[in-house]
Amino acid sequence: TKSIRRQLKKLTELEKQLKSADLIDDESVTVCDLSEIVTSVSDSKSAAFEEKGIRFTLDSAPGVNVAGDAEMLREAVSEIIDNQLKFAQNEAAVRLSTENGAAILTATNGTDLPDGRPEQIFDRFTRLQNSIDKPGNGLGLSYVKDAVKAHNGRYDAFVSDKVFTLRITL
Repeated sequence: TKSIRRQLKKLTELEKQLKSADLIDDESVTVCDLSEIVTSVSDSKSAAFEEKGIRFTLDSAPGVNVAGDAEMLREAVSEIIDNQLKFAQNEAAVRLSTENGAAILTATNGTDLPDGRPEQIFDRFTRLQNSIDKPGNGLGLSYVKDAVKAHNGRYDAFVSDKVFTLRITL
């Protein structure tokens, strides 16, 4: 019953997140310091990586600002890093940079997925073969997709040489 309660609580929270992705409005859009958001979320989760024996690195360019909903972006970054924590085998990295005026957030980790383009990870309730024994319900990266779309951004995921890469452009 503890597990069911925990999953129910997570589903309830994810439901709120999914609803909020559709509700971005002009009042919640401000200039957000994405560098601070990424650093803050990474710092809050670094101990969990250490506990699992995973080397986690963050490379964040300073002063990367984007127009958007800061709380929605914080939740999306949190989902990305939680995904790193869940699936990284030995190491994980998050990099925030800029390219042609756009913010680029890249998350990489070693994974046991076959090489290819696992776009289906962004679909709601989708869980790939490597997630069967992991907690979750297949909504985290779906929320990331919705948050990125709400900010008129782009998202992509691919696997090459057993390295999973998630790239977000805002």
